[in-house]
Amino acid sequence: MSTSDKEENNDYYSNREIHNSKLFSEYINFSDTEQILFQEDLDHEEDISNAEITDKNADTRYIPVKKIRDGGMKTIWEVKDTRTQRTLAMALIQPERIASKDDIESFLYEARLTAHLQHPNIIPIYDVAIDKNGNPYFTMKLLKGETLESILNKIKKNDKTTIETFSLTRLLNIFISICDAIDYAHTKGVLHLDIKPSNVMVGDFGEVHILDWGIATLLTDNNKYLNDNKVIGGTPGYMSPEQAMGHHEDLHFHTDIYMLCALLYQILTLQPPHTGKNTETIVQNSSKGFITPPHENTKSRPIPKALSAISMKGLSIHPDERYSNISSLKKDIRSYLNGYATLAENPNLITHIRLLMSRHKIAFSILGLTLIIVSFILILSFYSIKKSEQIALNALDDLQKQNTYIEQTAFKVAPDYLELAYQHESKYNYELADKALETALTFDVANPDIRLFYSYFLLSNFKFQEAYDILTERDGLDTTQDLPAIRLAKKWKDKIINIERDLAILTRDFIDHNLTTLLPRFYYQLNQKPFDSEQRMLSLKRCLEIVNPEVRNLNLKYNALGTSNFIINLGNNKELNNLTPLSGLNISVLNLNGSGRPNILPIRIDTLRELRLANTRLETLDEIGNLPELNVLDISNTKIRNLSDILTYPKLTEINLSGIENLELSPRLIWCQKLKKIIISPNIKDQDILKSLITRGVIINYDNQEK
Repeated sequence: MSTSDKEENNDYYSNREIHNSKLFSEYINFSDTEQILFQEDLDHEEDISNAEITDKNADTRYIPVKKIRDGGMKTIWEVKDTRTQRTLAMALIQPERIASKDDIESFLYEARLTAHLQHPNIIPIYDVAIDKNGNPYFTMKLLKGETLESILNKIKKNDKTTIETFSLTRLLNIFISICDAIDYAHTKGVLHLDIKPSNVMVGDFGEVHILDWGIATLLTDNNKYLNDNKVIGGTPGYMSPEQAMGHHEDLHFHTDIYMLCALLYQILTLQPPHTGKNTETIVQNSSKGFITPPHENTKSRPIPKALSAISMKGLSIHPDERYSNISSLKKDIRSYLNGYATLAENPNLITHIRLLMSRHKIAFSILGLTLIIVSFILILSFYSIKKSEQIALNALDDLQKQNTYIEQTAFKVAPDYLELAYQHESKYNYELADKALETALTFDVANPDIRLFYSYFLLSNFKFQEAYDILTERDGLDTTQDLPAIRLAKKWKDKIINIERDLAILTRDFIDHNLTTLLPRFYYQLNQKPFDSEQRMLSLKRCLEIVNPEVRNLNLKYNALGTSNFIINLGNNKELNNLTPLSGLNISVLNLNGSGRPNILPIRIDTLRELRLANTRLETLDEIGNLPELNVLDISNTKIRNLSDILTYPKLTEINLSGIENLELSPRLIWCQKLKKIIISPNIKDQDILKSLITRGVIINYDNQEK
């Protein structure tokens, strides 16, 4: 480059007006024990005036070489640092933007936050300063390589060199490196919120960096984020449902986990999990959570079902169904890479054996070949029978070793299935809990903790004698001790139980023996079997009075619909909270108006069509749970202000929201396709949402005027 060319470039470069702070935050994060100190460091640095970080010699220190890229609101340049004589990357605000003071402060805050992050998969920051013209800049390591998006696009176009270089195994190791960086970020209390292939740089020597932390946010700054009414950023196609809907309050580590699994989905299928003809369609698809599993979404190459299961678990619409942390996600990926089963695919014994054979292909091949040779020798060589016998014995010995290995593997995974059974039980998913328990028992029937859980299962199913035998170790196997459970089983093991006569006594005994957690399954199993409606309702009323001792003169009315469905009226029982005795009943209409804070979750009413909860103390829709067949919902005069989970009622036709203070109408109401009628208070806000609903034909009634 000639001297005149350098002067011309320097003039252009040094006169650039960098006036936006929001544009640059390529890399940001925080930690659990370090979060407070990390935050204090940043707060301290905010007190530093711009004059203290002004470098008047920036235009002579950094010589521009070439522009690397423009993105969003910033430009990245390759520059030469004359002091250190090394080539760096520098981030600047694009010249056409005019930055406010707040923008510049935000820019510097993001840059400093990035500088605090020190991880092999996050770019190191060298300098943060302001030039003599007041323009902030940021220098960092210059990366060489290409983005993961470019790599995946080449694979999609069948570029042979790229396909040979980036096998699925290598791509998964790249993914683990990305997970490492985000996991580190989470320990610092930071969410990335824009994880996608174009923000991953793969270096020429295999190094991996996650880029563009421009919209990352601190969990400790979440309230400030909400109060400022900032719009949640992100990239359509990769955003989680809560991010796509703009629900700031729902952002947490599970949001990044969703985006990581969206990236994994694209590694597997070569396309994002959410697509559409325009941005609005993509965002709607993200919010609804409609995703085709990877192994069903491609015809070009087979996708292992284990990896498909991993990605779909992380892409669950409900955050609590995703991986609880990134370590669990990485553990499943590494299990797949090492040839072991993943928890995401809920494997059975056959799966573990198949993977065992896959891990030891040579050993099993030799074993099979040996058996063939042995058979051949036995047939053709009578005179060498002794030698053949020895070969056969060796082969059988090898087989015994493999069987021993399988048993050891089963013992190791049995506790995982016990934990899975407990998780399903806590969510009242009894069928899945039973399946997980059955697998755990198959893998390790002598595990004391598994045997204890099995005894709980037996107690809940009125099998007191069998439970007593296990709890008292009659079969010679150890069981984790639970003395109250032993006493309960002993009391009832020899009795002939009359359900309607003894139900209230059994309920009291479960409570007195500190086994209240077993009651939901106890009633569920009971109420799923045929019974006399009149006698059963009298029994359940007595049980409701037992589990709700503060309710006096409990009022219970019912009507039978056909042979198995009921209309249940428990209205105006002011201190009624525990509905466990109703678990397992097929209820079509449930009236709880004027009750306390009823816990509906344990009773699992998948048949429910109408639910009345007016004047109760409920505060969130989470307390109601998933009701797939619900048509009518009355939550008037409650404290339920947030309707972001309204899509858990896909068949909802009518909802009463009147009398709710500070009600926030969610845009998700617009996506309730079957909604026909809403009852609200006259002072309701969010007129845009109401207009959209009216345009779609939804009837809006104020304060229930038609009644």
